[in-house]
Amino acid sequence: MSFRTRFWGKIGVQAKNGADANFKKLPALAPAPPVKMVPLEKAWGIPGSTMMIADELPSSVLPMSEKVTQAVLHALLRVLPNTEQKTRWDKDTATAHLNDIFDGADKVTLWQDWATDEAWARTFVQGPCAGDLHREGDAWVVDASLFGGVSHKPGVANLGVKVAVAIDENGTRPLWIQRHDGTRVTPQDGNWGGARIIASAAMQNYVGMVRHVLNLHYIAAQGMSVFVHNHLPWEHPIHRLLWPHVAGTLRVNWTASRNFVGPHTLGVQNYAFSWEGWQQLVPAGWKLFRWEEYDIPEVFKKRGTDELIQKGLYPYGEDALLIWGCIEKYVADYLDQYYADDAALAADKTLQSGLLAMDAVLPQPIRGATKAELTRVLTRFIHMVSVEHKLVSGIAYEFFTHPYFFPTTAREGRTAEEAVPYREEAEQNLMFRLAIASEAWRMLEDWTYVCLDDKGKDAMRRFHASLRAAGKEIEARNTKRKVPFPHLHPDGLETSVAV
Repeated sequence: MSFRTRFWGKIGVQAKNGADANFKKLPALAPAPPVKMVPLEKAWGIPGSTMMIADELPSSVLPMSEKVTQAVLHALLRVLPNTEQKTRWDKDTATAHLNDIFDGADKVTLWQDWATDEAWARTFVQGPCAGDLHREGDAWVVDASLFGGVSHKPGVANLGVKVAVAIDENGTRPLWIQRHDGTRVTPQDGNWGGARIIASAAMQNYVGMVRHVLNLHYIAAQGMSVFVHNHLPWEHPIHRLLWPHVAGTLRVNWTASRNFVGPHTLGVQNYAFSWEGWQQLVPAGWKLFRWEEYDIPEVFKKRGTDELIQKGLYPYGEDALLIWGCIEKYVADYLDQYYADDAALAADKTLQSGLLAMDAVLPQPIRGATKAELTRVLTRFIHMVSVEHKLVSGIAYEFFTHPYFFPTTAREGRTAEEAVPYREEAEQNLMFRLAIASEAWRMLEDWTYVCLDDKGKDAMRRFHASLRAAGKEIEARNTKRKVPFPHLHPDGLETSVAV
């Protein structure tokens, strides 16, 4: 292994270990200070949305020591990248080197048959691409054609693709990949290897940039964090309900807004799009965002995937729906402790005015005029920052580190070897992911100290009991699945999008 590869890996691992150390203890309970917000256009120079992001955060949210640490780390990350394109890793060497960097953690061999088309197609039912699966005719499709009109970096293949797979009792298998020009490539075609790498890069960019960064961090989590910090008093029961689920969000988004999105920053270095492409993509994604696309029971019906769930062929959907039920029951139970009926909720002027105030910074309004409506809003949010974030961040991390499976960029080529990123780009992606990744606080840790009173504590304890029961159900399901899917087990779910 080259000195450069090992050096990148060591720095990345050290950065990740340092970030993990910040979350070893549950955060201290203290009043959340108001946060000054600035328009996205001022912060990033991207017009086309009303999104606001945090400006200077108070020390109780972002200590000066962490600001200094982040500044040093990201300065180093900007100095280290080597854009000189020299070599490509063959698959076996890349696997060996990456496993060495991960110190035998076997991240890149989580599924031993990743190289097969069957395992690749399986990521659309139990991997990071499963969040957008929907029926189109006789096929099941994930669509990243949004990228077709977005400016890419020079030499990078256009990622405006759609992928179709077949799903039945015999397993999953790819049917076709539709390129940005409308042509389709099938597994029988001679250029399938190159097309699959390009489609994999499209999936990584869609999951990473649209589902994860924009929809989850900067719309949902950022919006609800501002709602809690700036519009709900410390002693408000909804503040205390949401506190574990917004913890860390403003901090990580503050860091990202300075080091991840912008000209010559990490995001532009590591993903397929030029800075001009980011300026096109953010307002386009903002315009397309719909809260109802995260209402799990209804969206599965709309997409047709409820049929797969009933047949036991969509592990992500099955387990996501199970956890949704636990969260929904918890939120309804919690609201019952503090609001006798809809009239009492409507009379909470602080809550209602806070929701109205968020209209100015969200692509779609959120309302809570009735207990049922507020239950849906809060269930959706908690599910997004736990289950959805696990999909597009935690599960994705297992897949998006290997250039032959889901690279950040791809070149035009008939074979996988011709299409994969250069080794220097693959190294940079790995180091970048290690450096920004860490685990947040666990959902099943004891959060009762957050609660306003015993009523809230008892509701939270009942929630934890239902999650533990859901964990046993997932364990039972995995004994029957062809390939186990442990990723949404409550033991591994986190409370928020902290990092």
